[in-house]
Amino acid sequence: YQIKNRERAKKYYESNKDHKKEYYEKNKEELNMKQKYRYYKSRDNIEGYKNKFPENYKKLVEIGFIFP
Repeated sequence: YQIKNRERAKKYYESNKDHKKEYYEKNKEELNMKQKYRYYKSRDNIEGYKNKFPENYKKLVEIGFIFP
């Protein structure tokens, strides 16, 4: 059972490598903004994020990632 699962997972991974890469390249900017926001949020310094990246903050509010 485990061997079958591993083979299936490996086959899926090999056939969808390019798909993941395309997704990342397409959404790189958005993923970067979200990760920076999470970093500042974990440090309880959201105001610092707002001051340092005001455009990114507005974009995150627009896409619905942040609810002000």
